Amino acid sequence: LYKTDMLTAMAEQNMLNVVGKLVVLVDSTKVGERAGMLFSRAEQINMIITGKNANLQILQKLEDLGVKILLV
Repeated sequence: LYKTDMLTAMAEQNMLNVVGKLVVLVDSTKVGERAGMLFSRAEQINMIITGKNANLQILQKLEDLGVKILLV
């Protein structure tokens, strides 16, 4: 996951140290895109909720890393 606002990314990185699970809601057009500062690695994500038009190849790679995918 990437964030364009560096201060927000740094604050949220600190929060990752205390949360039990990381569930992210991602616009389907943003799956696989990189912009800004790295916020979290795929291995830190427990679940991604995104649209059915998301890049299925990227989603498969994420599932292979153990990330649960929910398409809506």
